[in-house]
Amino acid sequence: MRLISILLLISIQAGVTLAQEVGSDSTYSPFRKDRWLTGLAGGISSSSTKLDTASQRAFANQYAFDFRTGKFFKDQWLIGGIFRIQRVNSHQFVELESESLLIAPLLSYYLSENPQGSIFFAVAPGYARFKEKTVVLVAGTPSQEVLDGGGFGLLAQLGYSYVLHDHIVFDLSLGLNNTWINGRKEIDAGQSSRKADIHIGTVIFSFGFNVVLDQFFF
Repeated sequence: MRLISILLLISIQAGVTLAQEVGSDSTYSPFRKDRWLTGLAGGISSSSTKLDTASQRAFANQYAFDFRTGKFFKDQWLIGGIFRIQRVNSHQFVELESESLLIAPLLSYYLSENPQGSIFFAVAPGYARFKEKTVVLVAGTPSQEVLDGGGFGLLAQLGYSYVLHDHIVFDLSLGLNNTWINGRKEIDAGQSSRKADIHIGTVIFSFGFNVVLDQFFF
């Protein structure tokens, strides 16, 4: 969380400084060759459900964020990398905790040269990691299952980048994150273990800010 805060503060500070230094009358698309883009995006959700009249409640919390950076190797074409993490906590009849991680190269294409914004496509195929812990009460005794493994992940996004300023961009996107994991499922701290191959598909709605600079500042 400290890393997230540092990256967010750097992005905001750089964006505000540039917004003060440069006028807002640019007639060029910010997605130009040899410029650098760095951004942070994500989402958080939380829910609570009361079951019947027994004062039982079910809780679910989820958050996800991604940090991406890259360079426009030609107008409207960006190549770089992405780091994405997602975590889910659910406490009801079954307690569930899961974490997923994606580290991948990133390729994005911005369709329009309009200085006000552009629809964009992004794809990121790379390494994925997944861990899930489930605790179930069996005859009053908790039974725990842990699934852990790594494999291939693919993130595909379609979104719109709204240009607030030549150096500041706001993104809204809808994406699909697919993960194919080879791992092992362990029951009750090693009492039994077996191989597990799973596929995870997640639909993602995310929003975030990007800073676009003429030089890489990290």
